[in-house]
Amino acid sequence: MKEDRPRTSAVISIYAPSYGAFSIFFNKGGFAVKNILHNVFLSIGLGTVIFVPMLIIDKGLNDTLVSVLIWFGASILYGLSFTLLKLKTKLRLPIHILSCFLLTLVVRCGYSYYSKGSIDFTRLFLITIPIFILIYMLMYFYMRYFGNVEFIKKNKETSSDTQAEK
Repeated sequence: MKEDRPRTSAVISIYAPSYGAFSIFFNKGGFAVKNILHNVFLSIGLGTVIFVPMLIIDKGLNDTLVSVLIWFGASILYGLSFTLLKLKTKLRLPIHILSCFLLTLVVRCGYSYYSKGSIDFTRLFLITIPIFILIYMLMYFYMRYFGNVEFIKKNKETSSDTQAEK
């Protein structure tokens, strides 16, 4: 006897206003790329919190784990930097970019000093700029279309807020 299961059909939508760009829907939007990516990044974060202390316990604190801990701490600060995007100024995005860049540069300088005993600031600065821009653009794209952080408020929301206040 054949089971009657509902067929699962996938619809790929280039733009769906209620779910954002590049969404994949299965059975009335039960699964969306936004939810999948959120769960993946959450799992990576939780896995890191669990995995790093276990490595330190098993292997001891070597140079590689010190590097991981330094960037783990920086990741926490990057996460906290998203509160800057809640500022009520048009400069919130440039402020966020600058703060993240400075954090990256400070961490790279600190790690360079820790590992080599000296800092070649010009070299670190010139290497950090293109890598930071590329990674920030990728993260901006992810957060803009799949995340829940508002980088730029839409004109409708801004005008409706000002009309509500009047």
